[in-house]
Amino acid sequence: MNPFEMVIVIVLIGAGAGVFKTYLQHKEGLSRKQSANDTDDLSTKLMNQERVIQALKKRIEALESIVIRDDYELNRKFREL
Repeated sequence: MNPFEMVIVIVLIGAGAGVFKTYLQHKEGLSRKQSANDTDDLSTKLMNQERVIQALKKRIEALESIVIRDDYELNRKFREL
């Protein structure tokens, strides 16, 4: 192999290494952005679930108050028997 060919090979190896390094950095950056987006998505989903749970608790309390009342229709029918 003559010196000119060796220089070309060395330059190609260096360029290839630089491209590979840039690729890895880009891939890592995307991974970090994706992980941040996933965290935001999970946080949003958690807040939505908490709102749903609170709404369901209020509905259960309303239903319990209806069932417990003395003037509830079923109670009245039982008393009439």
